[in-house]
Amino acid sequence: MRDLVALLIVCPVFGSCASASQTQVTELEARIARLEASVSALQSRDSVAPSPGPIAAVAPSDPPPVPAAQRTSSLYPGEQTISDWLMTGVGAPDFTLASDAEAVRIEPKAAPTQRFVALVRTVPADGLVGKEITATFLVRADGLEKPGMCILKVQAEPALAYQGFLAGDFKEIAASTKGFVPCTVSTKVPDGARWILFGATYRGNGKIWVKSPALNPGAPKG
Repeated sequence: MRDLVALLIVCPVFGSCASASQTQVTELEARIARLEASVSALQSRDSVAPSPGPIAAVAPSDPPPVPAAQRTSSLYPGEQTISDWLMTGVGAPDFTLASDAEAVRIEPKAAPTQRFVALVRTVPADGLVGKEITATFLVRADGLEKPGMCILKVQAEPALAYQGFLAGDFKEIAASTKGFVPCTVSTKVPDGARWILFGATYRGNGKIWVKSPALNPGAPKG
């Protein structure tokens, strides 16, 4: 078949089949073979990888729908979550997180540590830009080496930032409290905010419990 195709191409060019040399016919046969191989490869590719359907456009400004308990990147090793509370920070590998009745508790592991740890809730800032917000929760401390802090941070990224956050508020937690005490922190959410983190932080030995978190628009009452 390939010989016949070669002759059909060569004969009109040279005026007669007799004018075409065997070398020319051989060269044309090689070209035809390469063309056949290319066509076969294209047909095989089309049968294996059909054209994909249309891809839905996603607005670049919309935050991804991440579950509340996972609204953080794994920036710090040792992070743990319980009931949407996230234990994070540079000292996370040195601490443990546990449920304790209606609260969650963090405390150091057997080895002493002097690194910071935080227990926070992470919430998208959707619809809150330009508004005053107030975070409230109950906290209990026992045997802290130094006073802890109630924290509220407004950030562009979901992972806890030690610096470069957009806005924040901080209130001291006594080294030991008589049971649970209320903690209220508030700030205005600036432009560029994507995430709001609130909770408690401390360093070194001792334990902290938190429970009953709430985040609402508006300044603190009272």
